[in-house]
Amino acid sequence: HVEIDSSTMAQLTFLSNEKKVTIFTIIQAIWGILLGKYNETDDIVFAVVVSIRPPEIDGIEHSLGLYINTIPVRLRDFNEFSFDELIVDIQAKVLLSWRHQHFPLYEILKSTALREKLFDHLLIFENYPIAGSGTHDQQESDFQVSEIDISERTNYDLVVEVSPGSRLRFTLGY
Repeated sequence: HVEIDSSTMAQLTFLSNEKKVTIFTIIQAIWGILLGKYNETDDIVFAVVVSIRPPEIDGIEHSLGLYINTIPVRLRDFNEFSFDELIVDIQAKVLLSWRHQHFPLYEILKSTALREKLFDHLLIFENYPIAGSGTHDQQESDFQVSEIDISERTNYDLVVEVSPGSRLRFTLGY
């Protein structure tokens, strides 16, 4: 577990508001730069988990439950951008891809030469309110989730979970 202090979180929130991007967009940019530095490349792919309720799924309006999907994110040539330009570019691409986020991961992987080697880890942004967890402050929402027990298994080498709130918490599972 790694936690970002409230002062840094406030700065990230300010940047997010100023550039009209999400905190997760900023995290994706930072993660991409970090991966690029360690792998000595400016063309990287990682996966993010998205929560979706797409109208393209027949009967979705009559369904209950969680609909999630894993989608690849590719960042390339990011060394040619300032950080501000990079986060605005990522946000624009996220908005453009919104209507395709329900596309099955296995179909995406089938369409690439790398197949299941396209990425080896997940980046997850946990943005549901959990009372007393530090994830979201109590006053942010009247809706609270409590007494939750999460047990997850994955076949990826690394899972990076990001939980926002007054502080930003990173949980790395490998």
